[in-house]
Amino acid sequence: MVEVESKAMEVVCKVETTLQGVKGVVGVLSLSCEDLKKILELEQNAERTMQEAVTRISNEGVREVSKRQTVLAIVKTPEFPQTLAPTVVLVSGGEIVGEEIADSRAEELKGYPGIIFVGEKFVIYRDRVKRLPAKDALFVFPPVSFPELENLDEIQDVISASPAPLTDVYIKSKGGWDVDDERLGTILIGFNLV
Repeated sequence: MVEVESKAMEVVCKVETTLQGVKGVVGVLSLSCEDLKKILELEQNAERTMQEAVTRISNEGVREVSKRQTVLAIVKTPEFPQTLAPTVVLVSGGEIVGEEIADSRAEELKGYPGIIFVGEKFVIYRDRVKRLPAKDALFVFPPVSFPELENLDEIQDVISASPAPLTDVYIKSKGGWDVDDERLGTILIGFNLV
């Protein structure tokens, strides 16, 4: 049993070292079961608050990350590599009617008549919105792949997620980072050991 725990600790240390070497990562924090309970509670509260105030949201990514054997949080700067996958999608009638897009796609889609830009990085697909009920719309924060860890043979099922603002503050304060520094963001990363 001690040998298995020792091997697991070695793998987690290797993952942490790999993460610390990624451009834009300023810190890595290992999360305990108590931390995950608190994070899920904060996410639930954020979903409830948003539903009462504006619209429905669901952070499926954080829920999926929390189901992994090991969960880490990273604190990052804007230099961190941008994912090409959307970190937020708008779903209605079971179909994606809007999504966050990568900077590289923004220029390509500008001027396209079937696309409505909401801000610089979020698009609504006009034809889908017209035929689906708006009252059922739900903003979903899905799990996202994490390519920076895909080459590690000792882990599998790697996913990441963007937490809600209060979860972001919780993670930063737990790790001793400046919660008011708007340049710093957080990402949760979950994985299973092979």
